[in-house]
Amino acid sequence: YAEIIRKSSQTSENIIQIIDQALFNTEYRLMSHKVEIIKQYKLFKGNNKLKIAKNLLTGTIMNIIDNAIYWLDQKSFNSTEKKEVFFKKIFINITEDQTFLYVIIADNGTGFLIPTDDITEPFVSAKPGGMGLGLHIASEIMEAQNGRVIFPNDGDFEIHEEFKKGAAIVLSFKK
Repeated sequence: YAEIIRKSSQTSENIIQIIDQALFNTEYRLMSHKVEIIKQYKLFKGNNKLKIAKNLLTGTIMNIIDNAIYWLDQKSFNSTEKKEVFFKKIFINITEDQTFLYVIIADNGTGFLIPTDDITEPFVSAKPGGMGLGLHIASEIMEAQNGRVIFPNDGDFEIHEEFKKGAAIVLSFKK
């Protein structure tokens, strides 16, 4: 698969439209699992054009959303058992600095259950029955796009308080 990823053609694409497409593709899953999407990225005013492989990036974002849905459901089950009120949410934002554009995807779920240093290794998964390839392939796709997957520490990026205990993934693109 690595060769397929490297050979995928890159075109100038609008990152906001790619996020919109990924959300559209997962819309019914998000609705059926009652997940609220906080679309902070819609307020981004910087240059949103990137030279990337559109379909690969759309698939990467969809994979991250699918993982978030699973772990949000797990937290919801635990909250129900404890008779706690829990609303499943995913936060998506775009920020930038002089060198990079960042897509931040965070949820208010369980957070990562394995060390983030290991999470992009193939066949490493905390999900029962998970293959452990989703974030590995996402990382490979980002490297082929001259970017990388970042698992931020508290304070690295501005993330709303309610998402700080959940999982946060940042897709970093070189401008």
